Amino acid sequence: MTVASIRLASCAGALSIAVAAHADFRAALADYNAGRYLAAHERFQRLAELGDCSSQFNLGAMALKGQGGPKDSGSGVGWLRAAAANGCQPLLGEKLLALETRLDATERRAAEEIVARYGHEALRAQGIVEPDFSCRTDTPATLLDSPAPEYPPSAGGVRRPALVITVLTIGADGLARDPEILLALPGEGFAASAVEAWLNSRFAPATRAGAPVESRLPAKLVFGVEGSQGLAGIEAVARARERADAGDADAAYTTGLAATLDASLGISSARAGQLLLSAARDGDAEAQYWVGRELRATAACHP
Repeated sequence: MTVASIRLASCAGALSIAVAAHADFRAALADYNAGRYLAAHERFQRLAELGDCSSQFNLGAMALKGQGGPKDSGSGVGWLRAAAANGCQPLLGEKLLALETRLDATERRAAEEIVARYGHEALRAQGIVEPDFSCRTDTPATLLDSPAPEYPPSAGGVRRPALVITVLTIGADGLARDPEILLALPGEGFAASAVEAWLNSRFAPATRAGAPVESRLPAKLVFGVEGSQGLAGIEAVARARERADAGDADAAYTTGLAATLDASLGISSARAGQLLLSAARDGDAEAQYWVGRELRATAACHP
C-alpha cells in the first residue's frame, strides 16, 4: 500500500465534535488545498488535540507525506491510530494495519506516544472528551412546590411560548437564592418572572452522606407550551436546533443547554454535553462560561 492512498478527510468526521470543528476545520482544509501546509498543520493540530478525529486523520496523512514538516511514519501512524479511536475508523479501513507493520521500533514508540496523549481514552481521562460533570457523592436537590409564573407585562397579554433556564443555589433549608440566568428566549421580562417564581418555591435540599447540603441546581421554566410538546413547541428552540446542526456555536449552546433539562427534544444527555462543549471550543462565551462553571462545581467530586 502506498502513502498516496491515505487521502485527507474533507469533513469533520466524528459526530461528537462536528459542530466544534466546523469553522476551523474548513479553514484548515482551505489552507491545505491552497498549499499552505504549515498553516494547515497548525490548524489541524489545535483541533486534533481536542479530539477531532478528522483533524487527527489529516495530521497523520500529512506526516506520512511530509507536508507541513518532514516525513514521519511514526507520527503519521500515531495520529491515524488516534483518529480511529476517536471515531474515524471508517476512513481507514484496513490501511492502518498495513502501515503499522512497516514501522521500526523507534517509529512504533513515536506512534504509541501520540496515542497515549491523544487517543480516546487519554482524552477522556483528561476531561477533554466526554467530561463527567456529575457529582456522584451527592443526591441532587429536587423541587417540592412552585407557584405558577406570571406572564410579564411586556408580553402584552399574549401567551406566547418562552423558555428561561436558571441556575439556583438551594440551601440546606430548601430555599432558593442567588439565581443566575443562563438562557431566556425571548428575554423581555420572562427572566424576571421566572426568578420570582423560583425564589418563592420550596425544594428538598441536596444530601451528602444523608445530611442536607447547599448545592447549585439548574432549572427551567416554560411559558405558553401546552401538552406534550415540551421545548420542541418553542419556535426559537426549533430554529436553534437547525442552526446548531449547521455549525452555529450560539445555537449549539442554546440547543445543548435546553436538552440537558428537557427530553422532549429527543437529544441524549451525552449529545447535549457534546453540543455545549462544541460551542465552547468554537468560541461561544456563554458556553465557555457554562463549561467553566460546571468544572468548578464538580472539582471536589473529581479531584
